[in-house]
Amino acid sequence: MRIITSFLLFALLCVSPITRAQSPFYHGLSGEQGLLSNEIYSIIQDENGFIWFGSDAGLMRYNGISVEHFTSEDQNSKSITGLSFSKSGRLYMYNFNGQVFFLHKNRLVQLVLLE
Repeated sequence: MRIITSFLLFALLCVSPITRAQSPFYHGLSGEQGLLSNEIYSIIQDENGFIWFGSDAGLMRYNGISVEHFTSEDQNSKSITGLSFSKSGRLYMYNFNGQVFFLHKNRLVQLVLLE
């Protein structure tokens, strides 16, 4: 038993300089893909694989190649955060002025709360 353990230890010592650790793959986003800002407040991925960003420049969607920007005329502030999907799949978010929006047909629609 001691000989087997010694042999395994020797084999590991001989093989370890040859092996290399794996480097994880990463993909950086910048203005080349259309990212308007690097100040991201919220990130979420939908069921289709799109990555949504809430940033100080508004709502953006990354499709793997380019970034799309979504706005609303009703926005008091460009900043968007708090990205969340409902059970029906609708994307909700809010800005720092307390406005709540949802995405409908690639447009931000303000959710008006009745008092």
